[in-house]
Amino acid sequence: MIPESIVLAELERDALTEIVNIGVSRAASSLRKMIGDQVFLSVPSIEVVSQKRAARLISEREVTDLVAVRQDFSGPFSGRALLIFPRRTVWNWCGR
Repeated sequence: MIPESIVLAELERDALTEIVNIGVSRAASSLRKMIGDQVFLSVPSIEVVSQKRAARLISEREVTDLVAVRQDFSGPFSGRALLIFPRRTVWNWCGR
């Protein structure tokens, strides 16, 4: 059985936060170039949860339709990253 969440040591949490921060910053830079407008980021918060818990968290916090971009990665460790946006925001980027 997969636990609902995994507790990380402070150093592990800091390292993972920095890795995510670097990746999201690069993605935001590319997005800024594509849409021709500023993209503002907050400091990411890290919580390692099961797929079931992640779906529950998203459904509890969001009331509008969402658009997700999924990126799988592999190497010394593997995983999947999701960037999730409100649909109306994505339509605005696309000029709709």
